[in-house]
Amino acid sequence: MIRRPPRSTLDRSSAASDVYKRQNNYVTVSDQAGRSSTRFFYADPDIITQPPEKEISLPSEDVKFFLNSSTLQQLQRAASVYQLPDLCLYGDGTEMSLCVTDKKNDTSNSYSVQVGASDDEFCYCFKVENLKLLAGDYNVTISKQNVALFQGSGIKYFIALEPNA
Repeated sequence: MIRRPPRSTLDRSSAASDVYKRQNNYVTVSDQAGRSSTRFFYADPDIITQPPEKEISLPSEDVKFFLNSSTLQQLQRAASVYQLPDLCLYGDGTEMSLCVTDKKNDTSNSYSVQVGASDDEFCYCFKVENLKLLAGDYNVTISKQNVALFQGSGIKYFIALEPNA
């Protein structure tokens, strides 16, 4: 166990340095009137992960569709209002639909939107809590290896799918 001397015995310069370090680990943003403010703390550099050096790619491209921002917003709003944890992409052989639901509860409320045509039957599910996306339109590509790519204007999200039970 390392014991520190009491604060009163610290050298003035080291105490000032401690105060300086504590004051400079955040930034405060205020409105123009100065009535409200937010304090953002900087992250410890040791916990920041760097992007991989090589480009990430999907193992396979099995399903593709376009998701516009209004449809995404409708689905997220429905999931919030109905308190639904899952967003599932269903293909029934003729059309593809996104549906917010609770896949563990057969009698749960649901909300669905048609997003395209499909020749195959499939079901891929995400946890709604994993879909923290910037507002915008996305080209979505899903791999059978339980990963999806949401590609928008200048941004890419790789999001894990839930395993099918």
